[in-house]
Amino acid sequence: MDILKKFSESSNPEAEGRPNSGLFASDGPFKGLEFFTYQNFVPQPDGGVIVIGERRYYTLDIPKYVFQENARYTDEILVASFGNDGSLKWLSSVPKRQVVNSVTASYYLHQGKSELYLIFNDHVDNIEYRRNGGDLRLQSYSSPTSSNAIMVAKVSMDGLVSYQQLGDTSESNKWISTSYSLSANEENMLTLTLNKMLSKYTFTQYKFP
Repeated sequence: MDILKKFSESSNPEAEGRPNSGLFASDGPFKGLEFFTYQNFVPQPDGGVIVIGERRYYTLDIPKYVFQENARYTDEILVASFGNDGSLKWLSSVPKRQVVNSVTASYYLHQGKSELYLIFNDHVDNIEYRRNGGDLRLQSYSSPTSSNAIMVAKVSMDGLVSYQQLGDTSESNKWISTSYSLSANEENMLTLTLNKMLSKYTFTQYKFP
């Protein structure tokens, strides 16, 4: 079974807020996962694949019967590992909440030596949320005008998730552009960084262990 091809054909990146088809359909074998947008597929040495998706949706205002987009959300990240026979090996969740439609939304995937790194802009108050295992309420990252933290969710090949803040922990005025990031190799990532205090864009290199 070409499991990577099968999952790629089942994903529909354009269907924000609408169900996917095939394996991820509402009546398919993985019911409940159909409202995620699957955009990353990482082949595994055993012929399996790790699939990464994100919950995306938007709300609408209907003034005088004219549909008008009100807010666009990019929320929880789902990481699922499948064997070469299509069986689910493990499933992990990275909670996040973003209410923004710009190059600072969503996440960037960096593939390390033996881990996957999901980098995204987060609300600074969520640092404590993640340290306490979700005991506090998750705050929304809304725009590059709010208190911000660049967050990294490290996912092991066993599906274990841990968090760390990227860069200088004393800074809350920097944001990365998830749309303009590039992995040079397993250890280094280059990204466009926005500095609100200095009102300028710079390219920043981050190193992963």
